Amino acid sequence: KPRAEPWPTLEEDVAKEMQSTSRSSPLLAELRMQLAADRVTRAPSDYSSFSKHLSDKGDPRQLPVAEVIAVQRARRAPEDLTAPVCVEKQRGWKMRSWGMAFWSYECGEAACECFRQYPPSTGSSDPGQIPVRARVDELGKYINILHDMDPQCAEDR
Repeated sequence: KPRAEPWPTLEEDVAKEMQSTSRSSPLLAELRMQLAADRVTRAPSDYSSFSKHLSDKGDPRQLPVAEVIAVQRARRAPEDLTAPVCVEKQRGWKMRSWGMAFWSYECGEAACECFRQYPPSTGSSDPGQIPVRARVDELGKYINILHDMDPQCAEDR
């Protein structure tokens, strides 16, 4: 039986997807509104480069880097942490299970500042460098939605 109504347009599909994801993640809705207000229409060049690298090479550890520094190793983190320290794995360590669900449960109500890239560049006029305050559990939902929508980190998504 033929369809009675016309197929939805791309804009209608996008609006429907935005409406459904906005209900499940207020942070995603806020970020989309910020992007629209700043008239951002394309992914930033650093995201496009990262997406291209993933599609070409598949392994983010193979990205070219400007500099690699040695990080001190320690059995435990020092009381006054002033520099990066790689804490050695200890028996019974549970950190491998500290995913987004863990942080949402433990610190869900805590507020954090979200940046497109961290550390943010100073003195940039890039709208993506403006932080958005969010709760940790909102950030976790946002990350999970992005992963579900674009698990391959495709440049055109």
